[in-house]
This record gives sequence, structure tokens and C-alpha cells, in this order.
Amino acid sequence: MPVVTVLAILAIAVALGAFAMWAEDVTMFGPGKTHALAESAEAFCLEHCKTPNGKCPLSLSEREQCPLFQFVEADMATTMSADHMAHLKAVA
Repeated sequence: MPVVTVLAILAIAVALGAFAMWAEDVTMFGPGKTHALAESAEAFCLEHCKTPNGKCPLSLSEREQCPLFQFVEADMATTMSADHMAHLKAVA
């Protein structure tokens, strides 16, 4: 009987953890920095950003102006603060 109790407690903990991750819109195994998204961004651009004649609309000189690659090259943290009120400041 104690084994069943321990398994039930673990199942409840996993379920609550999964619900909390879903509610906060976070991922457990996601990349920590935007630079880790470079390969995905490259694949997206090669597969989905072609003109009707099959060419990529961005040349190498225009790549720096692409918002997607600016996001990737910023190398910012992909995690957000759990405090949703952190951006609010008290008015004196």
C-alpha cells in the first residue's frame, strides 16, 4: 500500500508541475538563449521564405536587416521573469 501512495503523490506532483508550466507558458527543454535558434531560423528562411521563382528574397547583405536574424543574433535570454508585475513601477 505505501508504494501506491508514493506513486499517487508523484503523479499528482507531475500533473501540477505540468499544469503550472502550461499556465505560465514555459518549456522545460527549450533553449536558454536566442542564439540557439540560429539553425531553426535558417531552415525556416530556406523552406518558407522563397519568392515564386524559388529564390530566397534575402541576400547576405540583407540578412542583417531581417527581424528574425536580428532576434537570433541578439543572443538574449529566452526565459522571462515569473513576476508579471515587475515592469510596473510605483508612481510617487
